[in-house]
Amino acid sequence: RSPGPLPVTFLLICHLSTLPAKQTNHNNFKAMGKPILTYFPFGGRAEATRIAFFYGDVDFEDKRITFQEFGVQKAEGKFPLGSLPVLEVDGKLAAQSVACCRYAGKLGKTYPTNEADALFVDMIMETLEECLSKLPFGGDDLKEKREKFATDCLPKFMTPLNKIAADNSANGFMVGNSLSTADIMVYTNVRFMASGNLDHLDKDYIQKNQPALFAVYEKVAALDKIKAFNAKFNPPKDA
Repeated sequence: RSPGPLPVTFLLICHLSTLPAKQTNHNNFKAMGKPILTYFPFGGRAEATRIAFFYGDVDFEDKRITFQEFGVQKAEGKFPLGSLPVLEVDGKLAAQSVACCRYAGKLGKTYPTNEADALFVDMIMETLEECLSKLPFGGDDLKEKREKFATDCLPKFMTPLNKIAADNSANGFMVGNSLSTADIMVYTNVRFMASGNLDHLDKDYIQKNQPALFAVYEKVAALDKIKAFNAKFNPPKDA
């Protein structure tokens, strides 16, 4: 006995399953509204994102909150991972400083469109962030921990980055021949470590031990757009 005619609903489902899925165009990278970057009232892990927005002439809101405000909002569950920075894009909150910086770099054209260059920019950014995440804060044994950080962690992460900088020294940047988010993060991280605000850590460590990396920092610091950023976002305290 042969089966009867197949139901129309079944035939329609079979037809629809053979249609090509709608493709998402990932090349048209464009934000719908003004990004809102929330962080504390200092540079820290949000500074590279601020610079990437500013350098690329991307209009954004630089929202700075106190530690007390952070505590209240964290208790309310406002932040996706319970930490800062967070970046609000089209009403949605995203976390992780490297992800925020990469997004700002894409909008501001300082993140490479070439896949190979993007790979190495990502590697540099992630390495810097991993190194910074291991920097000890607080505790009675802070001096011992900072000294161990300087002898173990800094050479492990910074020496390979110094080699990358040295290999590309003819161009003056970490990757390629123009400023990228990797250079911006080198600038913010070296500036932080050379600030003199970190007890038990030689502020001249990078300059003494990773000269090619320090040269990238100096090149970025000398750019007119970076000077303009600092004048606007980091004016002298006595001004």
